[in-house]
Amino acid sequence: MYATKQDIIDLYGDEFLALIATRGEETGLAGPLTNEAITDACANASSEADSFFAVRYPTPVQNPPSIVRSHVINIACHLLASTHDRMTEIIRQRYEDALRWLRDISTGRANLAGGDNGSGTGEPQPAPGGFEFISSPSLFKRENLR
Repeated sequence: MYATKQDIIDLYGDEFLALIATRGEETGLAGPLTNEAITDACANASSEADSFFAVRYPTPVQNPPSIVRSHVINIACHLLASTHDRMTEIIRQRYEDALRWLRDISTGRANLAGGDNGSGTGEPQPAPGGFEFISSPSLFKRENLR
C-alpha cells in the first residue's frame, strides 16, 4: 500500500480527515468511519494506482517516489468524501489531477523518477506478458549504397 491513514493526517491534518471521514445522519450511518474503512480506502486507491503502473512497471512499485504517496492520498480522500456533503471542488480537482498523472505514467508521458521499480535501475521495465521485438541485422547500410 502506497499510503496510510497516518500519511493522510501528515499531509492534510486530523481535522481534514475527520471532516471527510464522518458520515452525516442522512446516510443512516452517522459518525466517524472506522480505521478499517480508512485503510480500505487507502488500499483501493493503491490498487487503482497499480492498475496504471502495471502498464510499464512491475507492481507493486518498490520504494516509490513520494509523489506516488501524494496522489494515492488524494484518490483515497476522494473515496472517503463520497457523500454529497463532504465532497468539495478541491478534493475533486486533486483526484482528477492524480488520475491525469497516473494516465501520463501509463502512456509514458511521465516516469516514476527516483523509484526503484524492481530492476534496481530506476528505469521502466516491461510488464509481465508484454511483447518483445527482435529483428535481423540490417542488410542495407548507408555505406553499402554508394
